[in-house]
Amino acid sequence: VLSYPNADNNQQNLYKINIENRTATLIRLTESLSTFDFAYNINDGKLYGVHIINYGNSDSSIRKSQLYSIDPTTGAVSFIGSANDDAGVVGAMYGAAGHIYGAKNMGGLYKYNTTTGERTFISSSPFSNTQNDGAHCVSLPLIFSTDLYVTKTDGKSYYTAGSSTTYTI
Repeated sequence: VLSYPNADNNQQNLYKINIENRTATLIRLTESLSTFDFAYNINDGKLYGVHIINYGNSDSSIRKSQLYSIDPTTGAVSFIGSANDDAGVVGAMYGAAGHIYGAKNMGGLYKYNTTTGERTFISSSPFSNTQNDGAHCVSLPLIFSTDLYVTKTDGKSYYTAGSSTTYTI
């Protein structure tokens, strides 16, 4: 559970919840984050999310985003790569089989490189406004139901100059 800073305490905190004995352990973060969701990476044990950066006032702000990680043991926040222009708000993060994915609220699913922060567009996704969450079992892969490919052939091993060829796709 991530808590946001208030007037009395400018530091963000993470709470690790033990569901067996119903206790919460406070973990103080080394940086404050503007984020909507994060996901667990089973490979390195870190939490990943997208930090929103606003430049300017609310009427004419420029919004950028940057991948970050949180070490849930120490609370160390690390910003990864440089901020992306026109990133949009990533409202849902998914950790699956050691990979990190994020869905933008205005549509689009992306895979994030946890070393460079680079994002790769995976597929379109519908507009989700702000009522979304990326809860997902981290030990299962995200499976996409379609695997498209195209085969083009003329059925011949060689081409004879001046002859016609018909291709089948």
